[in-house]
Amino acid sequence: MVLIHHAVEFYNNKSKGAKFKLVEIISARSFFSMGVWEHINFTASEDDKSLKLFFAELSHGEAHWGTNHNTEAEKITACCLLEEGSTKDYCGFCPHEDKVYHPLQGFTAGIRW
Repeated sequence: MVLIHHAVEFYNNKSKGAKFKLVEIISARSFFSMGVWEHINFTASEDDKSLKLFFAELSHGEAHWGTNHNTEAEKITACCLLEEGSTKDYCGFCPHEDKVYHPLQGFTAGIRW
């Protein structure tokens, strides 16, 4: 749960002026591919009124980052706002049934499918 808060901070830092706050985790899938990965959908809001759907990709483990990573933010490989019409509900590791929505590009694990 802590890492998802870092993912929101990661998004806010790369998007000038954004001030999103986590509202709710909607769906998630964990899998192993040269380390443990997670694909997560969550909602966030800047004004406590309108919810936006996000995708985050998190990486855990030395197989991906080595032993020298020193911040939680280094484990966040992607965090983006999902826009209607530019998503898919699967990747090479997340089956359709899990309903984890992904951007069409911009993440690492499972993108080739």
